[in-house]
Amino acid sequence: MAITYFKPDTLIDTCCEQCGNRHKETLARLYSEDTLVCAGCGSEHTSDRRQFRQAVDETEALVNKLPAWTGTLLSWLHMPLR
Repeated sequence: MAITYFKPDTLIDTCCEQCGNRHKETLARLYSEDTLVCAGCGSEHTSDRRQFRQAVDETEALVNKLPAWTGTLLSWLHMPLR
């Protein structure tokens, strides 16, 4: 799934599990890259980014459903859409 609602250039703090080096990565890179290498020690980040991708995908899917959900809510409240 492509990132639609999140800003791909959003910077996210990351920390190397090996050396503790902290740096920022863009959301787009964290989402799309299979592996990341620490600039400090050269080791590969081992954090499970599958969970990160899944959370982004699930959030994007929920945001996609908002317009339909809003219409349903308004119909329950008997309010016309503008």
